[in-house]
Amino acid sequence: MTTPVLFAAEPTAVEDLRTRQIVDALDPEFLRLVRWDWDLRVIFFPKDHPVLGMPDCCVKGCTKGVRFGRPMCMGCERGWKDSGLSVDDFAQIAKPRMLGMRQEMCRVPRCGRPAKSARAALCDSHRRQRVDTLKLSIEDFLRHPAVVPRERTGECEVAVCYRLRDYVTSRARCSRTLPPTS
Repeated sequence: MTTPVLFAAEPTAVEDLRTRQIVDALDPEFLRLVRWDWDLRVIFFPKDHPVLGMPDCCVKGCTKGVRFGRPMCMGCERGWKDSGLSVDDFAQIAKPRMLGMRQEMCRVPRCGRPAKSARAALCDSHRRQRVDTLKLSIEDFLRHPAVVPRERTGECEVAVCYRLRDYVTSRARCSRTLPPTS
């Protein structure tokens, strides 16, 4: 029996018992089909696989996948239907950069950080300043002279993540991809 691709890239020792159990249970045929990154702990599926694959959207600049034999993702398809353009013409229009599902920017003008949540409407730093320090309503807070925009935190560096990091010091990952704390 040949050694699966996963094990060739595997660290010398998997310290976590549950991870070891999962790795040992994986089918060698499946492991030859996919690619696993031990550092990111992300599995990469072949885009052209008829079941596991998800080809890229045909719209220039869109990074979303396409399903069910359609030429574009559901978001681009919605925009295309409203545009009145042909599929080919619409696909050539560069899509503006998206932050991804449910990640909105902080409401402080020119703040480069994502809001803690859509409901909170402010990044964590501004939320703490509003609630703990200034103790103001959101409307009064946004007009207060002490409220200044924060620098952009940068993108999450996990290859399959499209979100912005929550903090400058968050080790290049967003809160959705940080490993759980022990």
